[in-house]
Amino acid sequence: MNEVDQAVRWMLTEKADSVSEPERLLAGVHIRIRRRRNRRRALVSAVAVVVLLAAGTVAWSTDRQDRLVPAQRPSAGPGVVPPSPVGVGPMPTNFPAAQVMLDTPGNWLFTSQQDTRPDAWIQVRISRVRLVPSMGLGTYSTIPVGNLRADVYVVPPRPRGGIQERAGSNYKGGPYLELTYFHRAFGVWVQISASHRAETRPLGVTPDDLAGIARGITAQETPISDQLRFATAPPGLTVGGALTGPRRSIYEFLEPDGDYEAMRPEPGSLDLHGVVTVRVQAGHDHDNPIRVRTFEAGRWTVTKYRRLGTADGPSYLMTIDDRRSIIVEVDERARFTDEEMTHFIGGISLGPDFACCG
Repeated sequence: MNEVDQAVRWMLTEKADSVSEPERLLAGVHIRIRRRRNRRRALVSAVAVVVLLAAGTVAWSTDRQDRLVPAQRPSAGPGVVPPSPVGVGPMPTNFPAAQVMLDTPGNWLFTSQQDTRPDAWIQVRISRVRLVPSMGLGTYSTIPVGNLRADVYVVPPRPRGGIQERAGSNYKGGPYLELTYFHRAFGVWVQISASHRAETRPLGVTPDDLAGIARGITAQETPISDQLRFATAPPGLTVGGALTGPRRSIYEFLEPDGDYEAMRPEPGSLDLHGVVTVRVQAGHDHDNPIRVRTFEAGRWTVTKYRRLGTADGPSYLMTIDDRRSIIVEVDERARFTDEEMTHFIGGISLGPDFACCG
């Protein structure tokens, strides 16, 4: 799967990876945000063999011969990453097919990024809750999308030597183009946006281009890349964020009804400060130097770590193979028992799409 790592790198703040307690999480969920280390190495594919087991078919990962993964994707549960309720069609000329991530519960983001310089991107946000146009120094208008009217917000390129932006709660610097509307037939809000890094050059994408993307939205569900599977979630949490692909796989477990914007390092960022974070990494390095204990959890041999002399929450390392490992990080204010974390970690398995971070 084509990863969106380059677009996320310049567009977003550094990915935060701490997490908080299942009781009264929000008081501490944005207390501390640690910088994640960016790991970018070549894609390694996981080879799968199909075997017949009892009445069903399962995929057997050849990375670890004792790890069986159901071939059928689970459909519901707190540990299941929900698919986007709609699909997105072709992008404008020179933009590849969009890749999907789960941003927060009920919010999905499709991203298409050009490989050219300056980096140019188009994003399609699908939401169960209302989306409003950005506010700033741009201009507003409406255009038809089928039998609907869509709000259009445009920020032109910054004049050479001009002021790029001024204070504004949701202001996005130019060049920037955005189309927002409610899709009645599918019952979702849609916000399509486009921008690039060269602040003084024309965008090269028009409102009609975005309207064309809107007309190509279909009722077909779009699954998130099935890199990891979770039999369950930590108590009181649900999987609420998933950025997956060959270069990175990060899952955020959140309160089902949390104030997700308060969990971001700054307004407008896609980074999310979850309660429990699970990520695949290249190598077996660990930021926390103090090894607490090693124990078994399902198919995994798990090492628990803490950072001496700090209030950091515990973290857990599981080795996938000689090149990759899984890190589970818990917010410093979370109070999960060893039994609860053992149960959660024991339910983690590699999905049939696993090809990350080799």
